[in-house]
Amino acid sequence: MPTHMKNLIAIMLLLWSTVTVTANPTFDKLADVNRCWLDQQDINLNSLPAYRDRSETSWIQLHLSLVEQKLRARNTANLNPVQVKNRMNALGHLHEYWMAGNFPKNEDYSYRTPIFIDKYNTFCAVGYLVKTSGHEAVSRMIAAKTNLAYVKDMNYPELDRWAADNGFSKDELAWIQPGYPPGDNPDQVGDGVDGVVNRLYADDAGGKLYVGGSFSQAGTLQASNIAYVTESNNVYTWHAMGDGINGTVNAIVALNGKVYVAGNFTEAGDQAATNVAYWDGSSWHSMGCTYGTIYDLIVYKNELYISGSFDVCAAMSDVHVARWNGSNWQQV
Repeated sequence: MPTHMKNLIAIMLLLWSTVTVTANPTFDKLADVNRCWLDQQDINLNSLPAYRDRSETSWIQLHLSLVEQKLRARNTANLNPVQVKNRMNALGHLHEYWMAGNFPKNEDYSYRTPIFIDKYNTFCAVGYLVKTSGHEAVSRMIAAKTNLAYVKDMNYPELDRWAADNGFSKDELAWIQPGYPPGDNPDQVGDGVDGVVNRLYADDAGGKLYVGGSFSQAGTLQASNIAYVTESNNVYTWHAMGDGINGTVNAIVALNGKVYVAGNFTEAGDQAATNVAYWDGSSWHSMGCTYGTIYDLIVYKNELYISGSFDVCAAMSDVHVARWNGSNWQQV
C-alpha cells in the first residue's frame, strides 16, 4: 500500500476515535475534571453513567469513585504483598474521602486548577492519601512549594517513594488528582445543609424544593441525606422527611403524590430499602431490591426508570437501566 494511503487511513482512524470519545458527554465532563481520562486505555464508554446536570462537587465525586473502581480492578501481580496491602488501604481512604465530599475550594483563580491544600486546610485527594498514611509533612511540603501543580509535573523524591511504597504509579496518582473549578458566592438557602448536595428537585405545585445528597443536617434540623425547603417572603424553612435515608441520595423525582429517591443506601426511615424508596408524605416505603448504585431516576410516560451500575436481586446482573412494573424492577 502506498505511504500516502497509509497516512490517510491513520488520520481517518484518529479522527474516528476522537469523535467516538467526544460523543459521550459524561466522558467529556470527566476529562474536564481531569485530563488523564484521555490517556486511559481500559475505559468502556458504555459503562459510564448517563450524563445529567450535576454540581461540580458531584462531578468530582463521580470522577473519584470511578477512578477508585478502576484502580481496584487493575492487575497488581507486579506488586509485593506489602505494596498490595498499602494500595488497598489507600483506596479505602480514597473511598471515604470522596464520600465525604469535602474538597478544596478554588476562590482565587478564574480557571480550573489543582489545589493540594486550600486556605481552609482542605486536602486534595492525593494529599489526603499521603496524609492518612502518616506522611502529612510530605503533603504540606508539596503544598508549600507547588500548591497548584499537577502530580505528573511534580518532581519530589518523597512523593515518588510514597507512590512506590503504596503500590501506585505516578500516572495513577495523576489520574486521581482533579482540578477544581472557579467558585462563586451564591446566596445561601436558609442555613443550608452541612454536607454535599447531589440533587435538587422542585415541586412547584407543592411549593417545595427537595434536596438530596450526603448530609446530616438541613438548617437547624437533623436530616439524614434528604430534606425539603419552603420559602415565604424570602424566608426559607427546612423540613426533615422522617428519619431520612442512611446513605447517599443521587436522584429525586415526584409522581402521583409520592416522592421517589435513589442512590446508594440500605434503609429509608425504619424500612429496609436497597437504593430506591418513596416518601408518601409521612413515611418511607421500599421498592424492590437492587445491589449497586443508582445514579438517576426519572419519570417517562408516567412510569419510573432508574439508571446506574446495579444488579436486580436474584434476577439480573449488570443492569444499567430498569423500569418499575408496580412490584419489581425489570431490565430495559
